[in-house]
Amino acid sequence: MHFKAIFQKLKTAPIKHVLAFALVLALLCLGEYFVSNSLRFETADFRETALDLNQASLRGKATRNEAGEIQLQSGASVTFLDVGEEIINVTMALGLSGTYTSAVAAAQMCDHAEKISVINTRTLCGPHRYLVEKAVELAQSGASLEDILAWLNPRMDTAKSYLIPADFDYLRRGGRLSPLVSHVGKLAGLAPVMTQTEDGTRLTVASIKRGYKGAVKYCVDALAKRGVGQGWKVYISHAAVPEKAELALEQLRAVMPEAEYEVVPLSPAFITQGGPGCIAIQYVEL
Repeated sequence: MHFKAIFQKLKTAPIKHVLAFALVLALLCLGEYFVSNSLRFETADFRETALDLNQASLRGKATRNEAGEIQLQSGASVTFLDVGEEIINVTMALGLSGTYTSAVAAAQMCDHAEKISVINTRTLCGPHRYLVEKAVELAQSGASLEDILAWLNPRMDTAKSYLIPADFDYLRRGGRLSPLVSHVGKLAGLAPVMTQTEDGTRLTVASIKRGYKGAVKYCVDALAKRGVGQGWKVYISHAAVPEKAELALEQLRAVMPEAEYEVVPLSPAFITQGGPGCIAIQYVEL
């Protein structure tokens, strides 16, 4: 279904009566819109399209809820609490997305802005998903706004992300690696490991290892040093490369068998960050 047709349906959706709602992110690729909803546009199809277009520069284009109640972007998940219709907007990391800034601005436009709490989780993908799912679970159990925020805030501090791109050229075009480092790394078969800065606002190079296994080992060592194990959840997200995700899972489990693991596909929206074939390894305390 074309993006505009989907958006017309979303505008009339009874969002006041659902517990969690995420507005679809549209991706603009050489003039064509793609929707980052796996029911509409599969990750594998998006990856193939990007490769067919010689990995043309992709950019996310956020949509707007023209009904005027709240503006949502890139994966912003909203939990509507039954009591007092209070809202918690749990957004992905400020800096890596315009979600938080847009949600704050939209909240201030509402008649009862004091009932809307916009949270910058400083994380994305797996840990973000866990935080939203847990917030929904707490809301369903009758937890108050204060209780949900009290649970969310300390967990956000424990989240950490590592990204292993498969394409140096993709990082070069995105400005994250210099042309020289990109050229040398590609020729030598090296694998970069990216991570978020301490404030979570951008990605930076954490290390460059020889080969994919070496990059995964770097992540495994970092998680072990952090004390990840029982009581922690590790997400392994992949851009249509499940075999690489399983290899990472094997290496992680061999060192930290007591941690909880989940392997999930990356949505097209996040593939624009790491490129086709990338792997993300993330953790958060339960």
